Amino acid sequence: MIQAYEDGYFFRDTPQHDHPLSAFSRPTQQLVSLDNVLYVVEVESGEILHYDSREYLLDGGIVQDLHLSYSTADTARSKQAHREYSNTLGDLPEKAAYNGIKEFADVLSKPDFTKVFALCNEVDRRNLAFITRADLCTILNTTPDHLNRVLSGLERKKYIKVDKAEHQKGVLKVWVNPSFVWKGDLANRYLSGHLQGFPILERKRPVKRSEVLDTLTAAAMAAYDVWHVEHGHKANQPYSNEWYAEITMYDSVYGEGVRLAAENQTLSRLLNPATSEVDFICELFTPAQYQAYLQMFAKLTRRIH
Repeated sequence: MIQAYEDGYFFRDTPQHDHPLSAFSRPTQQLVSLDNVLYVVEVESGEILHYDSREYLLDGGIVQDLHLSYSTADTARSKQAHREYSNTLGDLPEKAAYNGIKEFADVLSKPDFTKVFALCNEVDRRNLAFITRADLCTILNTTPDHLNRVLSGLERKKYIKVDKAEHQKGVLKVWVNPSFVWKGDLANRYLSGHLQGFPILERKRPVKRSEVLDTLTAAAMAAYDVWHVEHGHKANQPYSNEWYAEITMYDSVYGEGVRLAAENQTLSRLLNPATSEVDFICELFTPAQYQAYLQMFAKLTRRIH
């Protein structure tokens, strides 16, 4: 069984799925795993071939490329071939599509967001689209003379990658960063993006401010301005002796120590240096507890002597 790779672009609570080797086999070739070694069996001749497995070290985990590399679909020469490779990888049309572009509305500039959003709509499978240069000019709202400049700008920012489609004149292959869109098995998204050279783009979420807090702050500042106009000239200068003395007086009346003493009267009396020894004992023990303590102390004294 080939364990589906955990999607690292975002946390998912849904369980991962196992893909059987039969899903990666072809009518002319069957995959067989013996002692954790993958073999390819030619159906017609019965010849057994040893498939050279490779390992990728990715974020501290080992991912084995057993049969079909995720880059196989990316090297497809046509849209139809790309669909066939995508089907073999499990990126079927009935899989839920991931449209993360909407979460980057406050990250990308408005022109970039408009262009990337339009390209996301052109993706057929996975994150790849086959588009003619003429259609790209229409989609990106630019002219043929400026098309290369627009694509290069998006490519420098790691939003897309562009290459020529082999044997198709005027057709370009455009990969969109999987952070924005993925049409296929979500388990393939992270590794495919890594092999394509795309970084994981951070999503900035707007911070919701409290309207109540803003209202209270504005009211407090307005009240302070009114007080400062009337009485500000009487206030002590910061860091002056009078300023420190005023702070000390306030702390003595309303400070943390005063609050704690008010909450615990017993502790306040115990810590008061003016408390006599008799009053201290009375605060710690009840009369019955004190008598029991004296009797126990007398017994210990007799044992010692």
